[in-house]
Amino acid sequence: MNWRATVAAGLIFVALLVVVVLESRQRVAEEGEVFRQSFMGLDLYGIDPEKVTRVQIQRKGEDEIILEKRGENWNVVQPFEGLADADEVKRIVEAVALLRPVASREGVDLTDQQFGLAEADLVATLTYDGGSAALKIGAETPAGTQRFAEIAGDPRLFVVGADLRITLWTDPESLREKNIATVAAEDVKQIALDHAEERVVAVSERAAKPEAEGLWRLTAPIQTDADEWNVKQVITSIGDMTAEAFLSAEEAGKADTGFDRPQATVAIQRKEGDPLTLTFGKTTTREVGEPATKEDLVFVRSSQRPEIMLVRAGALDDVQKTLFDLRDKSVLSLKRDDVTRLKVERTKGLSFTIARRPSGWFVEKPKNFEARQGAVDDILWDLEDLSAVEFVADEATPQQLREFGLTVPQTAVTIERRGADPVKVLIGNATPEKDYYAMTSNSRRVVKISEFLMGDLPEDIKELEKSSVEAPENPFANEPPAGEGADAPPKPGG
Repeated sequence: MNWRATVAAGLIFVALLVVVVLESRQRVAEEGEVFRQSFMGLDLYGIDPEKVTRVQIQRKGEDEIILEKRGENWNVVQPFEGLADADEVKRIVEAVALLRPVASREGVDLTDQQFGLAEADLVATLTYDGGSAALKIGAETPAGTQRFAEIAGDPRLFVVGADLRITLWTDPESLREKNIATVAAEDVKQIALDHAEERVVAVSERAAKPEAEGLWRLTAPIQTDADEWNVKQVITSIGDMTAEAFLSAEEAGKADTGFDRPQATVAIQRKEGDPLTLTFGKTTTREVGEPATKEDLVFVRSSQRPEIMLVRAGALDDVQKTLFDLRDKSVLSLKRDDVTRLKVERTKGLSFTIARRPSGWFVEKPKNFEARQGAVDDILWDLEDLSAVEFVADEATPQQLREFGLTVPQTAVTIERRGADPVKVLIGNATPEKDYYAMTSNSRRVVKISEFLMGDLPEDIKELEKSSVEAPENPFANEPPAGEGADAPPKPGG
């Protein structure tokens, strides 16, 4: 190998080594950053904020603050134990790691009293992958808008903006994570709600069947379809829930939190990660906010956090959901655009049949004519939205069917659909609340439905006729056509 090849190989090796170093550091320091470091004579990298795992802030005359990264989460270790707000920690870390001093000066005595660095007002230390860095912030400069600073291991005197001290001299309470939990509906495979004497469990069908596209099913206390929107609302409400206050360690040892007899418990299993359990204890009254006002609050404990939190009492309403709340209340699985024919049979009142044709809806019985679209739409909307206002019996007995008037129903609606077998909606007796007992031909489940469908079924054949609805009055009907009348310009030759 000649010398040119040797030099070329050496340059390639150096280039590759630089690439490796850059990739290991994951960032290139920008001009002016004080923690820029050199590699083979080149300024390549500084402190990567993402690599920082510990923050220690010593404030003269105040409690020391220690923050530690555990897994993906930041935690306050001193002066209390608790989950930290990741955004607040990031702000502190970046203030030091990406520090760009206003000015620097060499050859000065850093212990000179005028700089205030011998007994610094504040010392912030970052521990990161590869080492640590300590920053001292001392006295104000004569102008008062900046402060003197020292970096451990660097002989220079630095001047930094006064706002850096404000950022680092923080109230430990402001570092707390106020959100009770981080959870999203698409990440949950099961949620169990326990309160009073009721336990409701909902399971994401998508966890077992990816093609199910987010459908939910109840597995306790019964096996049935879930109201997907309401299940997701429970999960969303937990993700949005925030702490109004936190108990100190001293308070936690004395307070009657009521966790031994909780008002509600929520257990969440994620598709990935550890399960989460929230326990809602006793309701108490405390002053919170600025200005302080008395609020009803509930003690909350999380399986993933060490501290005890208090949330507004209204949060209980979001998690004390019943079987009825989370159950799918749809009577039919129906899209009105798929309906091709409706046959309405009644023991009292008008019986009729309507069918969809290419030009629109037509009445077939008791006589044949074009139907009024509005009347048909009202019925189709009612059928598509038909839902239970109460579940009466999941498997009605013959005696119950007689009691509900469903052995010989007063109304039967037969629905023919594209791509599906016909289905009947059977409507029985009215209830004292003016609802109606109803069931479908697909099951023996009896529910109560509102009066809307019955109210939209026409009592007279004329209600289905297009001519029964008068055309809107035309305010210009008596005016002459444009270009005519007393004010019209004369015609040519007139």
